[in-house]
This record gives sequence, structure tokens and C-alpha cells, in this order.
Amino acid sequence: MRLVGGPLHLRRRRPTRRETAVLERRVRQLSHPHFWKNFGGMYFVSVLIGSRCPHGIRSCSGCPYGDSVFAWSARFLPSSALPLPSGGSVTDTFVCSAPKRRGDDAAVLQREVAERRAQQATERRTRLENQIETKRRLTEKWRQYTCTPIRYFSTRDTEEKKYAAFDEATGLPTRRATGEALGEKEQKKLAKELARYAKVHEEFVAKGGEGWLAEQEKELASLCQALESL
Repeated sequence: MRLVGGPLHLRRRRPTRRETAVLERRVRQLSHPHFWKNFGGMYFVSVLIGSRCPHGIRSCSGCPYGDSVFAWSARFLPSSALPLPSGGSVTDTFVCSAPKRRGDDAAVLQREVAERRAQQATERRTRLENQIETKRRLTEKWRQYTCTPIRYFSTRDTEEKKYAAFDEATGLPTRRATGEALGEKEQKKLAKELARYAKVHEEFVAKGGEGWLAEQEKELASLCQALESL
């Protein structure tokens, strides 16, 4: 790939799709520092200039692929922003067409970068908040199904104190707190409620039980911590 024209203001050839793919793959393989940015949907990479390559084109020192190199334009970023080594410099030409824009200077780019970073931070915060809400609902739901079905009524009744005795085999209440025995109709109603609970409890056990729930709560705490660090 070679420049068409010379100075910055002249028209330049746009690289083909194949050339761009090869460049992007090879540039990432270089061991020396590069500075990637994406403005207006186009990629630019800074190249630290050393000597001339065997093809006679200015390129990186030790460039493995001759003139197939992107060189950063000083129009898009001040050289002070690049990690230049001792004696290094930046070319004032580039081999990728620049997007047309108004006020194409460092101040405009810095503002756009700041706006983009702010937008990305907002999107990340919103994403984390949604994940936290989903995870919180999940843990709150399954925390209600930690006890075994046989202990369902007795555990819940520690606060309500509605019943005085429970069947040892099924866990169903047999007597009210007043000592009165439960009628057959009420026992059937409680049996249906217990069956519904037992069905969901089986799903909870299949997921991993309390160990799985502990992992979900740990993930929730990690998400909350990540949100606080933003």
C-alpha cells in the first residue's frame, strides 16, 4: 500500500478491504507500542518512525512488512500523546482516508473522546443496574424455598403461631394454636399449598440448592461492588 499524493491536504487512495484486513492483522502482531483509536467508524494506528524499510518507504524500525504500514497523522493527535522512544518521531502522512469533519483538530477529538467515554460509562452503569435488579429478584425468589417441604409450615409458623401441632410424616398442621383440630377441608387446602411448594423446592434442589444460592448472592455482591466503583 502506497500513498497517492504527498501533503496532507491532497487526496489519498482508500485501502481495499483485503489490504485493510491484512494491515489490521499484522499491525496487532508488532511488538512495539501502538495507539489505536476509532473515530467516525475508521481505524487509525500510530507508528513510531525509525529508519527506512527495504522498500524505500519510511516505516517502523524493523518493520516486517515494508510499506504496508499505517502512519499516524499529526492532524488527528498531537505527538505528545504518543509513547515516543528516544529519538523517535511521527510521520505527517497517512495511508487511510480521513473522515470528513468540521473543526478537525485535537480539541474536537478530545471532546468527542470524552463524550464517548461518558456514554460508555452510562451504558455500563445501566447494564450493571439491570443485572443487579435481575440477580436480586432471583435470589429473593429462591431464598423462600430453602427449607424442606416437611418443615415448610412449622418454619413459617414460628412468627404466625397459628398451629400447635404438625404431622411428623408430612409436615402438615393438625391442630390450631387454640388446640382445636383442623377440619378435613382445611387440611386438603393446606396439602395443596404444600404440594405447590414441594414442586418448586425440587427445582431449587435441581439447581444446586443452598450452594447454588450462595453463588448467586456472591455474584450479586460482586455486581454491587462493581457499580460502586464506577
